[in-house]
Amino acid sequence: MRKGEIDIITLGCSKNLVDAERLMRQLELAGYRCVHDSPQPKGEIAIINTCGFIGDAKEESIEMILQFADRKNKGKLSKLYVMGCLSQRYAKELPAEIPEVDGWFGKFDYLGIIKEVQEFRSLGVQELSEKELSLIQRLVDYPAAVRQAGDEFSPAVIANYAYSLACDFNSFYHDHSILNEADAEKRALRLVLAQTVAKVIKSAMSLLGIEVPNRM
Repeated sequence: MRKGEIDIITLGCSKNLVDAERLMRQLELAGYRCVHDSPQPKGEIAIINTCGFIGDAKEESIEMILQFADRKNKGKLSKLYVMGCLSQRYAKELPAEIPEVDGWFGKFDYLGIIKEVQEFRSLGVQELSEKELSLIQRLVDYPAAVRQAGDEFSPAVIANYAYSLACDFNSFYHDHSILNEADAEKRALRLVLAQTVAKVIKSAMSLLGIEVPNRM
């Protein structure tokens, strides 16, 4: 069992894969190390992204959850979380049936999962504030905004996204010290966030045909 590592298992359609990739990006920005669909999972935390629309998909999801529940009972796993369609559709029934699961989450409850994971303090990752979590969420939404702009032939989607990201960063920067933060882990995380925001805004402006100066 590897401390600080999270195994993410994706079941079902390609949309679930996209959801899992978004969750991984958020967790990595928050300071965690993620492994996707490992043939030999060894992380101390596992997150299973389930599918529950057809019978075979439900059965596959339940079997996978039970496999990881067994790993937890054998001491090979510390925390087990389940998200996705199955978890959302059977939120009332499943907790009683599989008590080994530490948290059940709906399809898009990324922040809920991150907050739950952060309560497991053995990872040694600093707890994130609401504004840090919101900023991470906004960053992860960038690829979806680009796809939407292309699908709708609407550059305004990217412009609105970039504006919202800038507003989120301004709010975050107002309340959080970066270079003057005394805690080294928090300072490092906030530097990564600031650098990522700069890269995303530069990318968005480039797509809009706007040149961005390196320094203001």
